[in-house]
Amino acid sequence: PVLSQCNHDCNPSASFYCDEELGEEYFFSNRDIAAGEEVTVSYLGGDQAYCTTTDRRDHLEETKGFRCTCSLCSLPAEKAAARDSVLEEIEHLRDSFPDFVSVNPKRAYDMACSQYSLMLSLGSTIPRSLTHCTVGEIVQLLETDSLQRVLGSVDAKKESRHWRKLYVESFRLEPPTADNKEEQLDQLRRQKILEEHLTKKMQQ
Repeated sequence: PVLSQCNHDCNPSASFYCDEELGEEYFFSNRDIAAGEEVTVSYLGGDQAYCTTTDRRDHLEETKGFRCTCSLCSLPAEKAAARDSVLEEIEHLRDSFPDFVSVNPKRAYDMACSQYSLMLSLGSTIPRSLTHCTVGEIVQLLETDSLQRVLGSVDAKKESRHWRKLYVESFRLEPPTADNKEEQLDQLRRQKILEEHLTKKMQQ
């Protein structure tokens, strides 16, 4: 697989998504990638992406056998501390979120929205799959009767449409890049299947 050929970077140029149901592996650019630039991914999984610089480097050294020296791990101490502070706030929100889902859905909704905003402030250094997961949690909250009563049915539907759109777009493929018309159509077909699949998952 292409994925096995990619080196690690805590600020990767690409994210990936493996769909077992479709049997497909998808790559997404996190930013513009220059010609000849190495395509990197993050070896960190799940909540490990929220680790502070020290914890992140220690984890990679222990599990992958190398001491990371990427641009994020090499930030000046002051900038690293500022970024670590944002990561700690995201982690706190994630840890506290489940406690409020059933007892105070509005508080949980506000926490999830704050978490998403903090993720955006860190740009591509937060894997797209994690922002996608957070948006999915917001969509699920907006489907609950308890939150709809608090927000009002009209506002809840408006918010739901907004977050549903973000949910699907968070994994949307780039326009087809193949030179061959048949391959372009195949890329579009795969994109359509993926979007329909993600939309169905969102509605479950």
